[in-house]
This record gives sequence, C-alpha cells and structure tokens, in this order.
Amino acid sequence: MNVPTVKGSNVAEKNRFIGAKVTKATKFMNMPIEMSKLSVQQVMDVQEQARVNKDSTDEMQNFKLICTVVRYGAPDLAEFTDDELQQFALDELTRLSNEIMAFSGLVAGEKK
Repeated sequence: MNVPTVKGSNVAEKNRFIGAKVTKATKFMNMPIEMSKLSVQQVMDVQEQARVNKDSTDEMQNFKLICTVVRYGAPDLAEFTDDELQQFALDELTRLSNEIMAFSGLVAGEKK
C-alpha cells in the first residue's frame, strides 16, 4: 500500500497532529482537573460570542461566555449544561475560564 506524500512528508505523520491537545493540570473546586488549550476555531467562537455580548448588560450572556470557555477548555466539564454549571461558585468558574484563556494565549480584555 502506498501512502501519499505531501511535499516529501508522510501524510500519516502530519495526521498525528489532528485532534491532538496540549493540556495542563490545574484545580477546580480544589480538585485536580486537566485543561486544554483552545483550538483556533474555539478561539474564534469565543471571540465572536464576546463581540456579540460586548454591549450587553445581561449578566446571563456573560455567564454563557464563561461556560463556553470552560466547556471548550476543561474536558471534565464539557458535558455540563448551563444550569448545572450555575451550581458551582462563580469565582471558581471565572478563575478557570481566565486560566484557560491565558493558557490558550488570550488575555481577558485584550483587544485584537
């Protein structure tokens, strides 16, 4: 079987990066969890949601943005609904969201 090559590289070697995640250990609610760097698409989704919510005074929209970041960047929390995430301390969710964004190369409040 011949494996196609792209510019002299083995496609299989390049495919090993597809879906790969860069992770880091952290704590949430004083328990160890793993967080992942956000993908480019996830960053774009978060930025779009932030742009839409920019002038909103609706606190629930801001909470939903935090939930989006947490779901994207904390695999252990990815399946939690907004209602379920509301059961956690807001400062814990906010801290985790900020930590995920910083780990992904974003800074809260940064203008691009």
